[in-house]
Amino acid sequence: MASIVKVHDHSQNPSQNNLSLYFIRRGQNKAIGRWKWFQMLVVEAVFGEELLENVVICCAAGSEHSLNRLVPRGILIDRARELLVEVLFFKHTIQYRMLEATNSAALRVEQGVAEVTHVKFRLRTGVAYQIIYFRRVYHAIFLAANIGANCWLYFYHDNLMAAAASFAVVQLFKRAKL
Repeated sequence: MASIVKVHDHSQNPSQNNLSLYFIRRGQNKAIGRWKWFQMLVVEAVFGEELLENVVICCAAGSEHSLNRLVPRGILIDRARELLVEVLFFKHTIQYRMLEATNSAALRVEQGVAEVTHVKFRLRTGVAYQIIYFRRVYHAIFLAANIGANCWLYFYHDNLMAAAASFAVVQLFKRAKL
């Protein structure tokens, strides 16, 4: 067998810009108010990575769950559970198209409220590559916010130790996953 020295793969690269997909409301989601969208952005930036991990674990082998079951348990997460369910519905299902309803006939919309209690969702096939992209988006947003806050703290108080301590506390909070 001859030795292989080069590999070519000319298949199409994913061309979707996930950073703009994360920030900008599209399609049906334009009806969501700016304040509500901002709240979902913040909650998703803080808990998005853990939410993605839980979706992947729960939806392994094509299993189906309600949106509430796809949100992991935790002290802080439970306080944001309602918003995280909305993130899963508006962003992960409608915006990112990562989740799909398997029994959409059970979905009822009355007076601007989507009732999804009896609707089951699963991870769509062929979109698993997006998971790493969104993890990178969450990391980039968290890092930029942390660096920005620490720079402001350093220049405002002129105390490098306070900025370093703030960075450490924020990183501890991020990794604690309460």
